[in-house]
Amino acid sequence: MLVGSSGHAKVLAELLSAAGRFEAVGFIDRDPSRWAKVLGLEVFGGDDLLPGLLARGVKFAVVAVAGTGGNRKRSELFTNLKNLGFDLPALLHPAASISRSATLEEGTQVMQGCIICPDSAIGANTIVNTGVLVEHDYRIGRNCNLALRSALMGGVEIGDNTHVGAGAIINECVSVGKDVIIGSGTVVIKDVPNGLKVAGVPAKPIGRLT
Repeated sequence: MLVGSSGHAKVLAELLSAAGRFEAVGFIDRDPSRWAKVLGLEVFGGDDLLPGLLARGVKFAVVAVAGTGGNRKRSELFTNLKNLGFDLPALLHPAASISRSATLEEGTQVMQGCIICPDSAIGANTIVNTGVLVEHDYRIGRNCNLALRSALMGGVEIGDNTHVGAGAIINECVSVGKDVIIGSGTVVIKDVPNGLKVAGVPAKPIGRLT
């Protein structure tokens, strides 16, 4: 069951089909305006249906929201699904290149065209979006979102709940804190403290998460 029915959910539904490991049953969404078919699959209703679906044998769930303005909603959904008793598997697109020595925790989503290099680790419920390059020996926390075609050089560390915008570049051995938002196209050349929003070339603070 995919929890969420927006554009990111469509990408995940096609990933499931391409990988062939799981069959998508349909979608759950809190917003009644979204209760229509998505890619031919039903949107059954809101979160209140989840316990009944679990009882009827739907054992696996996917957090199918992207969280581009911050990842708190994705973190809450992940925790709620775990507490209900769902399993949240890592989803890996067959057209991604993933080193055998990389470690991916539960709920991680690796999209088409990603390259994940050796001796690296990705925390639970993190999105590695289309075409992302993640070099060797990096550490990425839980509930992060690496947007399409972002690039992380070797030895990078990223804290929990951080969003890396589309096309952003993070230089070698840079440490990015928790709850950070890095704008699209940003080039990060030095460490970023917790809770900052940064943008530009090179990256400069533009605000804080509230």
